[in-house]
Amino acid sequence: MVDVFRVSYKITHLNATSGESAFVAESETTKSDLVPNSYVVLGLADDADLEEIKTRYFQLSLENQKNSTFKSEEDIAKRQQKINVAYGILSHPAKKASLDEEIRLNRVVKVQINLQAEEIGDRYKKFDEFKKKIEEASSESDLPDAIDVLCLEIGDSKENELIYLIKRKRGEFIFSQIERAKKLDDLPLVNSLRILYKEKKLAAIDLTREDDGLISRIRNRAHEFIEAEIKNVKDLGEASQMKLKVQELYGNGQINSSERDDFLEELGKIK
Repeated sequence: MVDVFRVSYKITHLNATSGESAFVAESETTKSDLVPNSYVVLGLADDADLEEIKTRYFQLSLENQKNSTFKSEEDIAKRQQKINVAYGILSHPAKKASLDEEIRLNRVVKVQINLQAEEIGDRYKKFDEFKKKIEEASSESDLPDAIDVLCLEIGDSKENELIYLIKRKRGEFIFSQIERAKKLDDLPLVNSLRILYKEKKLAAIDLTREDDGLISRIRNRAHEFIEAEIKNVKDLGEASQMKLKVQELYGNGQINSSERDDFLEELGKIK
């Protein structure tokens, strides 16, 4: 099996026969992420054997001297020193082994960083796709459950954000149902909404907001419908039936105890 961390890194931007190019590349990066200085200086791939290292060392040293006509003695000395240092590391078994291990570790880190970047990108993609799914849901039954979000494994903050979006979207559907209601039977049951809240399927802010929360809206609409129905009660039989209905509505949370008592008192006046 090929060890991906030891696969040769070919320096494609280097001219393998030109020491000048090697020095240009080395000067552009003090320490490359992929190839440390010693290999860069000699223009070698990091799997070069000792024979290749020796050959390259003598080649670069000779080139440095041959080009002396166009360089100052100081430049020649500096270049030769870099060549010597690089050769000294790569020709020494222990130093070369240490350098090779550093290369391997650098590549492991780089691969891990790339994998993390890919994973993060994948998480954001899943998040965006799921968010769109929530936003495009046309009914409460189309909304996913929290378990669907958790299965995405996109991280706590992103998961919590999606779950909150689901709750708020469910609140919008219930609000719309309340507004469209034409009679008592069309209204959602307050107790059912409380169950949704306990199951973490509905946001508290939507359920219990004092002035315009879902419970307040349901009770306001229920109050209107009950008043209208009581006005149409004609005899004791209908009044008796209506009393049972009022008690049932109270049991379902559609009205509070004060409203229940007021309605029962009003119905008690019917003869």
